[in-house]
Amino acid sequence: SSLANILKLTNEIPSDEIKADVYISLAPHLPKNLLPEVFEYFRSIDSEWFLSQSLIAYIPRFEISLLELALETTLEIQDREIQAIILRPLAKFLSESSLSFDRLYCLWNRLVHHLTNQTRRNVMQALTSLAPVIMSLGGQKAILEVLQTTELVNQWWP
Repeated sequence: SSLANILKLTNEIPSDEIKADVYISLAPHLPKNLLPEVFEYFRSIDSEWFLSQSLIAYIPRFEISLLELALETTLEIQDREIQAIILRPLAKFLSESSLSFDRLYCLWNRLVHHLTNQTRRNVMQALTSLAPVIMSLGGQKAILEVLQTTELVNQWWP
């Protein structure tokens, strides 16, 4: 199809900014069968910022398997602030998806493990972004427990 050809040509553009702009502009127009292909093309974007903008544009369109890949890609990003920017919409869509409780919990576990290597500031940013997932897994009680634990940690290590 012509859209598939446009994707291939876009992937050859040397500028990450222009490449991301084209991918973002195509987001509402691509048929679902091309979404896995465009996700693969995202791997050619070296700039974490432009990669993040491309991912965010497609999160509402991705099926569960691509949302999981988007999460994995997000966790590979070195810039923690950019990571947090992607986690907000990603967490929202994961929590609203048809993922089973067990699958959502597995993803949550992966995220928590990833956060153990982060600074307290980055963990706090991530927890704020992940509130929808926490709510889906444990309801208001879980949110309250996270807040209380956070307060306790801040008292012990200001």
